[in-house]
Amino acid sequence: MATRTKRKLYPKDNMVKILLVVIVAWFILMLAGNQIRTAMVQTEELKATVLEHVDTGYGLLHGTESLIIAQADGKVEPLVEEGERIRKGNAVFKIGDAYSWTNHAGRVSYHLDGLEGVTDLNGICSTNLEEGYALQQSRQKQDIPDGVNGQPVAKVMNIFDEVYLYVTAPRSAYTGSLEADQRIRVRLLDNGEQMTARVMEVLDTPDGFRYIKLKLGSVKETIFQQRIYKIELPYDQMTGFAVSPDILVEKDGQSGVYYLQKGFVFWAPVTLGKTWDETGNVIVESGLEDGMIIVTTPKLVREGENIKY
Repeated sequence: MATRTKRKLYPKDNMVKILLVVIVAWFILMLAGNQIRTAMVQTEELKATVLEHVDTGYGLLHGTESLIIAQADGKVEPLVEEGERIRKGNAVFKIGDAYSWTNHAGRVSYHLDGLEGVTDLNGICSTNLEEGYALQQSRQKQDIPDGVNGQPVAKVMNIFDEVYLYVTAPRSAYTGSLEADQRIRVRLLDNGEQMTARVMEVLDTPDGFRYIKLKLGSVKETIFQQRIYKIELPYDQMTGFAVSPDILVEKDGQSGVYYLQKGFVFWAPVTLGKTWDETGNVIVESGLEDGMIIVTTPKLVREGENIKY
């Protein structure tokens, strides 16, 4: 007679243990997945910044300049260093026993560019200020050439009278709107100085550039240590937030952002303005505050979620 094999039966408590193990494993996997995902979440603390558009160009510093003439032929011996301030009536250099004096106070320079005394806007700017700037930046301290009797060797710039900046910049919507007597901001990139200037004259050229003669207000003496500057003409200046469109989250037809508060994700609606610059950033006109922690990877979070950051 054949013996019947009985199927092994698991006790009920073993089935419960297996189910608990599955649930714990699932929970651990979910927790690990969330940890990995939240670790990839990126945030940024918002800081209101000065937003502005700028046009760039080159500017030549110009004022009342007096040439100092050699009184003899021969090797020049400077009595005043480049950029040093001198008083009226002092000797600037000598050749042998022949001294050359100045009748004006100001800063001394031995770099003559042929534009001394020239006040014609086109005459100055058409000399290609960009090339002049590059030459100036590459120039090391150079020997002063021998003097020729009756020929200029140095100049003194009067830093106490009116000072002008002759600017070459591409004609744009901004520079194209400039008119005489208009006051604008100008920034010298080489030393970071920003000042207000008054437009004296404008001139357009066939190659799409605009020449601008600016009268500078109060300036620091240190700017006279350089002849040509890289410049910026800032405009449409405002304080606010410009954000990448990638951080925006649409909800019920309204643009907004995710932000964190006490580790939890919230959504805040924002009002958008115009695209600000070539990066595609947009102005947020309202809805953001200084110091908010914004989620810059919104696809990795959900509203109401707790995020460790």
